[in-house]
Amino acid sequence: MLLGALVTDAVLFFALKDSEAIEPAFLVAFLSINGPLLAFGLVLAAAGIRWPTFARATWPFAIAIEVFTTFVWIQLTGTVSSYFLFVVPVLITWYRLMVGYAAAMVTLGCALAIHLGAFALERLGVLAQAPLFRDGAGMYADDAFRLGAMVSIDLVFVMTFAFANTIIRVLHEKDQALGAAQRELERAVERASPGRLSGRTLAGRYRLSELLGSGGMGEVYAAIEVANRRAVAVKVLHPHLGSSGDPLERFRREAEIARRVAARRIPAMIDHGITEDGNPFLVMERLKGSDLAAVLRRRERLTFAEVVDLAHQLAEILEAVHAAGVIHRDLKPQNVFLMEATEAATEAIDVRLLDFGIARMIDGAGDRLTESAAVIGSPGYLAPEQVDARIGTVGPHTDLFALGAIAYRALTGCHAFPSRHPAAAIYEAVHLTPTPPSQLDTGLPADVDYVVALALAKRPSDRYARASEFARDLEAALTGTLPEQVRVRARSIGDVGTEHTLTAA
Repeated sequence: MLLGALVTDAVLFFALKDSEAIEPAFLVAFLSINGPLLAFGLVLAAAGIRWPTFARATWPFAIAIEVFTTFVWIQLTGTVSSYFLFVVPVLITWYRLMVGYAAAMVTLGCALAIHLGAFALERLGVLAQAPLFRDGAGMYADDAFRLGAMVSIDLVFVMTFAFANTIIRVLHEKDQALGAAQRELERAVERASPGRLSGRTLAGRYRLSELLGSGGMGEVYAAIEVANRRAVAVKVLHPHLGSSGDPLERFRREAEIARRVAARRIPAMIDHGITEDGNPFLVMERLKGSDLAAVLRRRERLTFAEVVDLAHQLAEILEAVHAAGVIHRDLKPQNVFLMEATEAATEAIDVRLLDFGIARMIDGAGDRLTESAAVIGSPGYLAPEQVDARIGTVGPHTDLFALGAIAYRALTGCHAFPSRHPAAAIYEAVHLTPTPPSQLDTGLPADVDYVVALALAKRPSDRYARASEFARDLEAALTGTLPEQVRVRARSIGDVGTEHTLTAA
């Protein structure tokens, strides 16, 4: 943008330097001011490409330069009245659609400040009035006309900003709806297809029926315990993973963790064994309901009360898990299950936490696994320390980061870290900070931004120490009772100014 402005100004200077409609001295003054300013902006931009931290500190100055040079062109040359602008609305729209909310807000703020400032300086006699043309007069010199024009143009700036935000929201809603429809179709096709083991009886005790789901480690079937007709769920390791190695160790450990963690909100582990084909299986309590991911696909977001209830129940589960010496490491909406009887909005949420297949023992029992060769976790909910060990060690705070990302998704209807591509997800986890929730949904209190910022802090030491503290502060933020010290702590963590993800795009 800055390079385009510099080239445009140079072309205009040489094209108009012999024009009788413009004083040559004005053109020289225009280029003398705009040329160095735009060149300085280019230097800032080039330095920002080389040093991203520098770019985050200086990009508002680059935008201010770009807007200011537009007004200099108008004021000095008089070729277009400062009350008939089109460049600024274009800049506002461009920055909102292509960069983000903060960049568009800076553009709008600069435009209003400079435009109002120019009008005030004209009234004080410091600046000469910029006519439509050099010899323009008539109504363009009338004070009432210029005041009305100033107000109307500033309103255009604000309306352009609002319109660009509306475009972003509509695009996001369409993208969300399309993604949800595609995922529902995939799930429907999967449910309609029987699994490879449907109809079989495992170990003479469990008769398998429909396939409930399939993942990287195994398949989950609905089943009936033959002896007492009890409904259960059976998870069977994929055949190509069932002989030995890392996947088998994780599968065995899931059973061990279920026995180790005495929490009512974790599905009970009933039995385990080996199929006739030699594949390990786990028998678990059969749950009726939907995972949180499916609920959010249908409804986009939860109510404030539901999010608070969800946060408190997940906090209860996580603190029980952590007290038992276990880190989940793959907390995400797909692993948060809402029991069937609670899906109606009038009833309280009843939560279960699923899938401890990649959980880790805090006491070191999980260190036998070969984790160094791969990132453990799911895109969108990865904590920075899961990606880069230099940031910190994986621990309970890792689950708190994912808990914050889940609350963000449930409150805003947007993903805190939207990329599903592994490489992009790794970059987002380490370098990007989500757009503050209150900017995505103006109905959210601004205090929610502080609580989410602490939960999603890049450094583990900056996050909440306990999941219950996060749930408590989230409830306080939503009810307008957040303590001031929480705001102070959130402002001090140092993530403010980090490049934002385009979650609303």
